[in-house]
Amino acid sequence: MIRAIARKLRRWYRRTFQHQNYVFRHDGPFSTPPTFEFRFDRYERFEDIPGLVRQSIVTAEGEESLQKLHLEMTAGAVLWTAHHDDLLVGRRMSRQGRFFRAWFVTLADEDVVIFRGKTLPEHRGRGISPAMMKHIMASELKDGGVAYSDCRVYNYPSIRSLEKAGFRRFAKMRPISREQALGPRASPPAGPRLPSR
Repeated sequence: MIRAIARKLRRWYRRTFQHQNYVFRHDGPFSTPPTFEFRFDRYERFEDIPGLVRQSIVTAEGEESLQKLHLEMTAGAVLWTAHHDDLLVGRRMSRQGRFFRAWFVTLADEDVVIFRGKTLPEHRGRGISPAMMKHIMASELKDGGVAYSDCRVYNYPSIRSLEKAGFRRFAKMRPISREQALGPRASPPAGPRLPSR
């Protein structure tokens, strides 16, 4: 009971007094670190995500998470997944600057924003997230550009992960909405839920 109240107070405090994001930048060089332990896959279209990967996401995070990934991908985002022994252990998304209407900073078309990352709890602390971000940057920024990311000021695991991937914190700003970033058409469409298979 006391822990539940403490969690609610902490959430209220963060929403009220820490409602800001750190903005990160990585100018390169971008090189893929050798990763013999993990495999990274890239999906540009939601329809290309294998059923087993979709089901793994639903099992680990719920149907709503899969719906959010679908929504992001309809607005130009790319899904990246990390696998260990063919098991899904993490995921991230990236989107090129050309798909943004606005962001925390002005983006060039070739810039990449890395966002919505998740490492499954039983696989945290193994360097999956920094390795995945380095792989994304090396893959997406071969012809130039800058990598960006952001996270809440109190999200210490994300801050550490971004810094391990070579990002540097350069601003502290109020969060922006999805509609501000992508435009009014980026709002969730009404309609039936997607099947997870």
